[in-house]
Amino acid sequence: AWTHAEGPVALFNHAAGWLRRHRVLLPGVNVLARQVSEVRTIAEKRLHTTVAKAALRADPALPGDLAALLKTPEGTRYSELERMRRPPTRSTGTAMKGALQRVEDIAAFGLGRLKLEQIPPNRLAVLARYGLGTKAPKLERTAEPKRTAILTAVMRHLEAKAIDDALDLFEILMSTRLISTAKRSTDKQRLSTL
Repeated sequence: AWTHAEGPVALFNHAAGWLRRHRVLLPGVNVLARQVSEVRTIAEKRLHTTVAKAALRADPALPGDLAALLKTPEGTRYSELERMRRPPTRSTGTAMKGALQRVEDIAAFGLGRLKLEQIPPNRLAVLARYGLGTKAPKLERTAEPKRTAILTAVMRHLEAKAIDDALDLFEILMSTRLISTAKRSTDKQRLSTL
């Protein structure tokens, strides 16, 4: 349950298979299902506590700063987290400026300094995927340390994603706005000399 992000059915089947291979008399189906559920709950609590403690160790103000992302600023329709989730949709210079600003805003949290090596990467990825799919008001109602863990995983994921989005946009701008224009100009000059 700690190392794999599998569902309860897969864990149940793994447990039943292990018991059969080691010739252990199988407990009842309900007992085994309850034990799998309890183990998953313990693993989830351990994950949330470990990530939240790492965030607190890195910076005592970090959990509060992450929770502030869930608030909707005055005069806007959505929270700061929603703004940071949105990748650039246009291929313009203004969009490139916005993409770089997004990278800077996310990097300001300094989540690269968190020591999360003891946590399996797939567990963090599942936590980030859950957070990305959940609206800010629901995350705001989530209890601690789960909220801090989810927001930490989301922001670490967004840190890499924002950089990738900015690089993709830069590549598109270079190929469409700069290189294509220069190539057309060169082709035009070459045709005129022929």
